[in-house]
Amino acid sequence: MKESKIGRPVNLSAEVEKQIVEFILVMADFGRPCGLANIADVVQQYIMDNDDLKDKLFKENHGRPGRGWLDSFRAR
Repeated sequence: MKESKIGRPVNLSAEVEKQIVEFILVMADFGRPCGLANIADVVQQYIMDNDDLKDKLFKENHGRPGRGWLDSFRAR
């Protein structure tokens, strides 16, 4: 049975999002919890470092995800 998903497709792959979550957890383990601005910084740097993404994702913010994406990421 095919599982359907509701809503827009995600911008980053599940693997990339998993790596971001792992980064957040490592930072928390070191006593440096990440806020939304820190997460946006990490995502923006990832996008800007990947030429195939920087002209496609979050173009209006120079590769920086907005509050809507950050809230959806937290919910996932």
